[in-house]
Amino acid sequence: MVTRKRAIFYTILLILFFISFVEGAQENIPVKAIVIRGNRVIEEATIRHQIKSREGEPFTPFRVRQDISNIYKIGYIEDIQVESETFEGGIKLTYLIKEKPWIKSIIFEGNKKVKTETLKEKIDLTEKAFLDKGAINQNLTKLIQYYQGEGFYLVAIDYSLEELEEGWVNLHFTIEEGKKVKIRRIVFFGNDHFKNRILKKQIATRTYGFFSFLSKKGFLNKEVLEEDRIRIQNFYLDRGFIHCQVSPPHVELDKDKKSLTLQFFIQEGDLYKVNEVSITGNLIFPTEELLKIIHVKYGDVYSRTEISRDLTRITDVYGEKGYLTSDVFPMISEDTVAKSISVNYKIKEGEPSYLRWINIIGNTKTRDKVVRREILIKEGDLYTQKD
Repeated sequence: MVTRKRAIFYTILLILFFISFVEGAQENIPVKAIVIRGNRVIEEATIRHQIKSREGEPFTPFRVRQDISNIYKIGYIEDIQVESETFEGGIKLTYLIKEKPWIKSIIFEGNKKVKTETLKEKIDLTEKAFLDKGAINQNLTKLIQYYQGEGFYLVAIDYSLEELEEGWVNLHFTIEEGKKVKIRRIVFFGNDHFKNRILKKQIATRTYGFFSFLSKKGFLNKEVLEEDRIRIQNFYLDRGFIHCQVSPPHVELDKDKKSLTLQFFIQEGDLYKVNEVSITGNLIFPTEELLKIIHVKYGDVYSRTEISRDLTRITDVYGEKGYLTSDVFPMISEDTVAKSISVNYKIKEGEPSYLRWINIIGNTKTRDKVVRREILIKEGDLYTQKD
């Protein structure tokens, strides 16, 4: 075993020595000519700009490998081959460029329920453009998502390339639309504090009913489904469940493959209440006066929306006194043991705003001074939100 390992070790050393010897020998050979072939659209000057090998300089395999890497960075390149041959006492390098094909036409096949014009609007591929297989796969996903959003949950889409004259292809999207799948049930799991019927009222998705053919509701729309997930989570956040998490809805196809069930999985977490409300940074208005206008009180269930409304109430009070640049920041402190929240409205009062000038425009018959006499506010006055 030891002898065999030693033999492999010496063999690897011999190969590395041979490669080093060959490359070292080649580095003494000058590059006599650089030729570019195969490019049809990309200008030769653009390709040459990426080539670091130079005529008259020594040939190095490492530099050629760099050349290949640099040329690929141009984009629109499908393959690069480099040929070398003896030429005038040195080496001639020929860079064989194979550009990506061009899309001549984009063809949709099998779409009966959706118009071709509509499908073309859903993709960002264009005709008379280079073919990019990565972009094709991305747009394939877009088409599937669009169909599923329209209720065709079982849709299957694939693509194929039809080779035409040199450098051109037709891109075919083959679609099996299937039938629209109806939403039969919407169920919730983990909702200990709120009944299913209450949560169903929070979402836009509906089960299929008698009038669905008019309202177009009752079919799966994944974009709306994600919005529904956020609606449910916000519903909980406004009712004291500050750590509530709602997982992406699970779609379960029924056995008949004509209907499906939507499942929302909820982790409610603990209920939090407000144990303290305070205001800091206020010099213009007394704390007692500001506390009277806010709605969040001690003992209330924590509500993110209500706190946001309080911020607006405080900001409006300052704006009415001319402090238009005042800001209010809610500072939230959580007590995980007591399951409570302390709310501190931190105020940055800013400076009062004054009216610098009043421009009057469009008065072709009445002079400025006549119009100004009718304006209640004057230049230099304190500017408030009431003005």
